Order: sequence, then structure tokens, then C-alpha cells
Amino acid sequence: MAKVRISSDVIKPFSGQGDVVACLKKVRLVARLQQVDDVARLLPLYLEGDALALYMEENQRDIDQIEARLKQAFTDNAFSAYRNLTMVMWTGERVDIYANKIRQLVGLAEFEEAEMERLTKLAFVMRFPDTISLELRQAPNVEALTVGELLARARVLTTTGDESQDVVVAVRPPRSDSASPTKNVSLTSVTCFRCSGKGHVAKDCWKHRTHCL
Repeated sequence: MAKVRISSDVIKPFSGQGDVVACLKKVRLVARLQQVDDVARLLPLYLEGDALALYMEENQRDIDQIEARLKQAFTDNAFSAYRNLTMVMWTGERVDIYANKIRQLVGLAEFEEAEMERLTKLAFVMRFPDTISLELRQAPNVEALTVGELLARARVLTTTGDESQDVVVAVRPPRSDSASPTKNVSLTSVTCFRCSGKGHVAKDCWKHRTHCL
């Protein structure tokens, strides 16, 4: 197998800012591509600043010890990770990247196995805009679905423009002081933004009677 040269233009040196876990995974990948067995010897080429200074203080032959110290120094603790998890929102990126971001934060918050999967799923669904989140929550047998199974549905919803769907609201005419009854407002051109049906508004939608504008 031919060796592949990976320069710092491809993998930026880690200085203490950003995702240290991702950096360490990339270095492991470079080591495999370069057929380097001694990862500890390769690692300092991708460290600088505070991260390199910490490396110099450690046993430079023990890659596991070095990685553990870098993670300890440059990753959020469980409280910070959970706080970031409560603030994360889908901002238009690919849903797979969004799901992976949530999964990483849940892991850093020290949730494991079934708890990790459930919290990842709840955050994944609820941190979308309301229209997309509602569609995901109404998926058949949603309680039994995994995040992976919800991804396919989320991909469709985020590429069909549902999150920017126009909301058309019927406005009541001003109340008249005269004795004549108020004329009815025609709803034939009104579109319900919840089900896209014609002739009614969201608060009267039979599919979503528990919701109102």
C-alpha cells in the first residue's frame, strides 16, 4: 500500500480551540494511511500552542495517556456539554451533521446506551423549527423509531421547504357598530399551514385540534 502524505493544509493543527476528539481521530486516520505504528510520534505535527505545550509535559511515548490528557484539558465537562445540548438548534446544515453534533454532546454529557439514544432522539426532533418538528413527532410509531430511522424523514422535510412555508391567516373585519350583521369572510383562498388544506385556518384544522395560532 502506497503511503499518502497528509499536510497541515488538510488537517489544521489543534491549538486548544475546536474539537479535540475530532482532531485525534484524524491523526489516527493519518497514521493508518501513512502506515505509522507509533501514533505518538506523529501527533505533535498536528498540535500547536497550548495543546503542544501539554503534549511536551506528558510521557511522549504513551499515546493513550497523551490523548486522555488532551481530552481532559480541551473538552467540555458534562455540565457544559449538557448546557450546549439544550441550546443547539438546526441551522440549515445537513441533517446527518446536525444529528452527529447532538450525539457528540450527549456523549460528552456522559449519557450512555439507551439513555444516550433516547436523549439524542428527543433533542434531534425538538430542536428543528416547529413545522418540521411537528411532522417528525407525527411519524407512525414514532416512539419506537431510532434517530437513524428518523433521519430519512428529516432529510425529505428539510429539502421540501416546509420550514419556510408561508402562513396565511384569516383576519376578521373590524366590528361594526351598526345593527346589520357582520359579513362572513370568505376562506376559499385561505391555506392551512399545518395540513396545506384549503378553506380553513390552522386553529380550525381537524388534524391538529390541539394546536392553535
